[in-house]
Amino acid sequence: MSRESKILNAGLWGAEKTIHHYESFGWELLSLNGQQITMTRETQNPVYSDLVKFQAKYEELVLAYSSVKYPAAPEKPAPFSLKRCLILLLLAVIPGAAYIAYKIVQNNKYKEAVQEYENKKAECNAKKEKIAQEIEQTINDSRATFFGKQ
Repeated sequence: MSRESKILNAGLWGAEKTIHHYESFGWELLSLNGQQITMTRETQNPVYSDLVKFQAKYEELVLAYSSVKYPAAPEKPAPFSLKRCLILLLLAVIPGAAYIAYKIVQNNKYKEAVQEYENKKAECNAKKEKIAQEIEQTINDSRATFFGKQ
């Protein structure tokens, strides 16, 4: 009987969960050395071609999951300086009023940027959750195929 081998790094899920996932595709653990996992599987298995398809879909989904990047948080503006405000008001009313107006506008823009950031972050979380569910479904389908047809 012919067998194929594969060396994996635990990476995204950790060693135990990675092994569990790949067992769904007919792989058997040969050795575990820290984060490096060596696995093998039988290529003469009657459902081998199905397992390869499920594994390809799984690896594609894992790549999509890891490619979801969170947005950068907006930078908070410098705090309102009462000292600077008083100096500007003493020097002239117009620069002091302009400073107050500038800080109000700057603070409003920051609040909008934070809200947009939170919305994008929530979208990323939802996207990652959806992909994680697809990964879990793919693993379950492959496990059912592997263990069901033997």
